[in-house]
Amino acid sequence: MAGLAKCRNRHIAPLVHLAIETGMRRGEFLRIRWDDVDVTARTLRIPLTKNGHPRTVPIARAAVEIIDALRPSTGYCNTTRVFPLTAEAVKLSWRRTITRAGLADLHFHDLRHEAISRFFERGLNVPEVSLISGHRDARMLFRYTHPNPETVAAKLAEFERSMIRERVHAGLKRAVARGKTLGRRPVEDDSDGAAKAKKARKLLAAGMGINRVAGAVGLSNGTVSRLKAEIATA
Repeated sequence: MAGLAKCRNRHIAPLVHLAIETGMRRGEFLRIRWDDVDVTARTLRIPLTKNGHPRTVPIARAAVEIIDALRPSTGYCNTTRVFPLTAEAVKLSWRRTITRAGLADLHFHDLRHEAISRFFERGLNVPEVSLISGHRDARMLFRYTHPNPETVAAKLAEFERSMIRERVHAGLKRAVARGKTLGRRPVEDDSDGAAKAKKARKLLAAGMGINRVAGAVGLSNGTVSRLKAEIATA
């Protein structure tokens, strides 16, 4: 918003950006103190919300960076407020900002609606968004999300692809753990094979190419390639 750059109050711009990132209400911002901020866990604790219950809000990296930029470098007390503003000061600054931007019909609460809509666009579900927004009646959130059959079908397809990838990965891990490659019996299963594998490892470690090692010890290129991969991951 162009009007934010001209705002004299240094807290208004980060307040607006944080509202879009978190979906918090104006009054909630004015209540949080520095000891309510947990940067490590990426959470904000709101001691008192509109419905009278405390709430802990998970926040994204962008929100953490906004808050960190506000933190006084020295001399601050953990009990002081993150936004040391009055509700009236925020109202006046907001009114001037939207007037300069030519957005007279834009209300601060509209930022909360925008944030919640973005949460759904990112793929969060109703319980997850409710955890962030503080809506105790999940039905209130349905006005922000408008799924269609094509979108749901695409999600199901992606879920199926993810499951297939996980199964393939798990199968490969089990095969490696058993010493098998593409269903073959490991070369180390007999004494002669073990001796060849040992010699091949030495030659590979010395820098000899796969083809030359395969010819020198009497193993297939595929087996030597597997031995080389095992050396690399050891």
